[in-house]
Amino acid sequence: MPESIERRQLLSGGALALAGLSAGAIVGASPTISAAAAPLTTPPAEAQSISFGWEVDNLHGNGADVSFEILEDLVLVAADVDVATVLLSLPSTAGFHEVLCQAAISRQAPPSYGPAPTAYLQSPISADFGKVAYYNPSNIVTVGDAAPLQDKFVSIILKSWVPLDGTASSASRHVHTEPNLALQQGDYLMFHMDHAGVQVKGEMQVVLTYQLGGGA
Repeated sequence: MPESIERRQLLSGGALALAGLSAGAIVGASPTISAAAAPLTTPPAEAQSISFGWEVDNLHGNGADVSFEILEDLVLVAADVDVATVLLSLPSTAGFHEVLCQAAISRQAPPSYGPAPTAYLQSPISADFGKVAYYNPSNIVTVGDAAPLQDKFVSIILKSWVPLDGTASSASRHVHTEPNLALQQGDYLMFHMDHAGVQVKGEMQVVLTYQLGGGA
């Protein structure tokens, strides 16, 4: 028999032998080992949502807050927040109006708020970051936080110029955020609006998406 034919037959026979060995290994595999090799996974909890809205008719150099308690361990997956302002009456003098809108978490205690008139949310200073350093060589007037604050997941500022006739002076904004924050029973969600400038009405509408059982 020619050498090339013998070589092809040898290689073919070896391949068949290997194929038989593989088939035998599969057939003879222990079902117990196979079951152990496939880890069991728990499907994630089904996402749910809640919504609420609130408004302040007489925002005029002041602020207000609302809050509610978390009654189950959960993960705050996402938040959709709509905020809007509108004039209550025409101004006597043209100028700006601005409204600060925020959302945050109070951990394991009812919320605490700053003094009137602004009633700011009192979020703790983050221990994971240093203080804010300002570089201001021109001595520009600056106002800002002294350090990063913990557990604020929405912070929106609405600003608009208000002419004497009130034209195009309303302001609005939609924000979608996915904080994926673990919340525990006894935490609180808190929301804030405060104002400066021409008097306006402010409104906030909130939709929260969450999954139960995710609290750390």
